[in-house]
Amino acid sequence: WHKPRSSAREAALRPGAGTLVRRLGLAARPAGGPRTTAMRQLRLIPSGVQKWYRDTIATTTDAFAYSSTMALHIFRLRDNSLHKMIAAHERTICAICWCPDDSNLLASCSVSKKVSIWDLEKEEECFNTMVPEQPLFMDWATTGDRIALALADGQILVWEYRLGKAATKLCSVGQPGAKVLRLHPRLAGKLLVGAADGALHVYSMETQKQTLIIGKSKTSKDPVTDAQWDPLSEDYLLVAFQDGSLSLYDASSQREIHAFDIQSQPVQSVAWAKAQPGNFVTATDRVGVLRIWNVSQRAPLGQIKVGTSGITCVKAFPSDPNLFMLSFKNSSVGVCDIGNRTMRFMSSPGHSETIFDVVFHPNDPDMLATASYDGY
Repeated sequence: WHKPRSSAREAALRPGAGTLVRRLGLAARPAGGPRTTAMRQLRLIPSGVQKWYRDTIATTTDAFAYSSTMALHIFRLRDNSLHKMIAAHERTICAICWCPDDSNLLASCSVSKKVSIWDLEKEEECFNTMVPEQPLFMDWATTGDRIALALADGQILVWEYRLGKAATKLCSVGQPGAKVLRLHPRLAGKLLVGAADGALHVYSMETQKQTLIIGKSKTSKDPVTDAQWDPLSEDYLLVAFQDGSLSLYDASSQREIHAFDIQSQPVQSVAWAKAQPGNFVTATDRVGVLRIWNVSQRAPLGQIKVGTSGITCVKAFPSDPNLFMLSFKNSSVGVCDIGNRTMRFMSSPGHSETIFDVVFHPNDPDMLATASYDGY
C-alpha cells in the first residue's frame, strides 16, 4: 500500500502545472506473482488561470477555455463543467485564441517560441510552428486560415498554418513592443496593434499599408492597455490607456472622435456588449467590478459587482450578446450575464504556478495542504 502522503506528492504536478490530482492506491497480489498497485482517480482539482500574461482566456459559441502555466482547460458552456484538459506546452503559455469558424480548433503559444493549434476532439496538436522571438499576443482571422502574432521584439507576424510554412513578417512596431493585437472582426486583413509607447498602428494585409495613430505617444507616453475594433464600423476603434483614459478613434482620419471620463484606475480590459448598439464593458485589475458604457455618453451607464478580486481579462461569447468570460487576479474564472446582472459561473481560486509540495492532514484524509511557486 502507498502511504497517502507519498501518492499525493507523486500525483500533484501533472497533468498541468498547479493542478492537483488525488488518487487512491489499491494493492493486489496475483497468485504466485509480485504485489502490483492499481490506481484510479478520485477527484481532480484544476489549477487556476495563470496571471503572468493577460490573453490566457478564450470563448467560442458553446465553450470557454483558460490556460494554466502549461495546460489548457476546456469547459462546456451549457453546464459550466470541465470537459477536457490538455497538457499543451513544456514552458509557460503566453496566449490562447479560438478559431472563429471552427470551435474544434484552439491555438496557443508559449515562451518556448512555439505556436500550436489543437484538435480538441482528438486532443492532439494538428499544426505547429516556431517563431524567432517569444510571442506575446495572438489573434485568429475570421477568414483565410491565418493567425496574427506579436513578438517580444516588436515584430508582427502572420502564420498561414494550412500552407505548412513558417510565419512571415508583416511589420514591426519596434521597442518597447506591442501591448495589444486585434484583427478586425469583419475585415480579416485589417490589423490593430497597440504599443507600449501609447501609439496605435493599423496595418492592411491587402495593401501592406501601415497607418500610425499618435494616441499618447507624443504626450504622456502611457501604454495602451487594451483596444477593440468597433464591430459595426470599418474604422472606429475603442482604446484604453494606462493613465485611466478611454477614447474612441477613427483609423481613417487618425483622430480621436470621442473621449470618455478618465478613470481613477487603469482599464485593464475592454469588450463590446452587442446586446445594445454602442454598449461596451470595461474592467480593472484593482476591483471585481464590470462597468457598462455607451459610446454616446462620457460617463458609465452603471456597474456590476462580479467578485472580490480584480479582473485581468474580459472576453465576449459570440453566441450570446449578454455573456462574458472573466479572469480574475486570484486565478479564478467566471461567466457573467450582464442582462440579468448575475454570475452564471465562478470557479474556486486555484494555484497559478507549479505545486511543489502537498500533504494530507494526519487525522482527516479529506483535507489537503498545498504549496506552490505562486506564493500560496
